[in-house]
Amino acid sequence: MNAFIRLLIVVILAVNTPRLAAAQDVAITNARIIVGTGQVIDSGTIVVRGGKIASVTAGAAPTPGLRVIDAKGMTAMPGFIDSHKHVSDGPDAKGQMQSLLEAGYTTVLSGGSNAGADGALVDAAATQAKADGIVIAGFPTGSGTPAMDEAVKRATERGIPVVMTNRGGMGRVTETSGRQGEKRPLIYGDNLTPQKARVLLMLALTATKRPADLQRIFEQY
Repeated sequence: MNAFIRLLIVVILAVNTPRLAAAQDVAITNARIIVGTGQVIDSGTIVVRGGKIASVTAGAAPTPGLRVIDAKGMTAMPGFIDSHKHVSDGPDAKGQMQSLLEAGYTTVLSGGSNAGADGALVDAAATQAKADGIVIAGFPTGSGTPAMDEAVKRATERGIPVVMTNRGGMGRVTETSGRQGEKRPLIYGDNLTPQKARVLLMLALTATKRPADLQRIFEQY
């Protein structure tokens, strides 16, 4: 496997959608909870409904109809973001991504460059992480390699929207007359950085997954 991760930043968006809801109607009880504001709840309950956090409370909370997970002795907190990570390629690449998830990292931005990059990480995001959206930061021209394009096609065939941005820090990535001939099933991130595109895609996916609608949102914002 070529060093795909050294060419592009891939942001895996763990945005919950209705297809995951049945498995994520749960209550996590007796947990030490670190809230995003820094507040610490020594023993509390997190209620998740439809794949989204419905409430975080101190002590017990009503849990009828929910799968209950007793987290006594454990700590729950928001997922970590590693904004600069180099994940090596090779047969252990998926294992490295799994270890990051198990360590609490839900977003990894990993960059570098390699003109021979393949689409292994895009495939892993789609099939292993079950991502609902992917943001790619390619060359400053807003492009990747042929192998990466094939991985993008596979992801979009699964119904996963893929947004192309660039890692140059400035400049626009938009549909052009030249790109129309490429027939790449991409949503173009315009002038947004990969990080900002991730936030916008997460918000947009709460309203629609239609590529045309998502593209209009990126053009507007």
